[in-house]
Amino acid sequence: MEGSLITVTGGCHCQSVRFSLTTPSSISVYKCNCSICAMKQNHHFMIQKDQLTFTAGDLSSLTEYTFNTGVAKHLFCTKCGVCPFYSPRSNPDCWAVTVYCVDSWKSAFEKIEWVEFDGENWEKQYEVSDIKKHSK
Repeated sequence: MEGSLITVTGGCHCQSVRFSLTTPSSISVYKCNCSICAMKQNHHFMIQKDQLTFTAGDLSSLTEYTFNTGVAKHLFCTKCGVCPFYSPRSNPDCWAVTVYCVDSWKSAFEKIEWVEFDGENWEKQYEVSDIKKHSK
């Protein structure tokens, strides 16, 4: 999805981690069903890493968890445990931002397209998905 660029803010539940980011006003939110995304209900959209700026806290305010291939870097607030964004296996040059961590997310975007991503069959889904388009 595209649209004009907008700046939105967001963060974790306890507000120890706050960010500002630039993104198109129309976004694709990926609803992944892999083991970790299903457990944490992670529905995310992609941005280039240089589009996110911390306004409170920094990467040291987050703890990292990896599993399986170790490529995805899941980041959680050290105080409240929320994952505001992470570095995904599909697009390691991007941040996958949890849409629910964007302030007023329901009204912040012009359009949200919800895209099912079959993370239980990750390799197969990656080949047929449009998720690669978000990387440079």
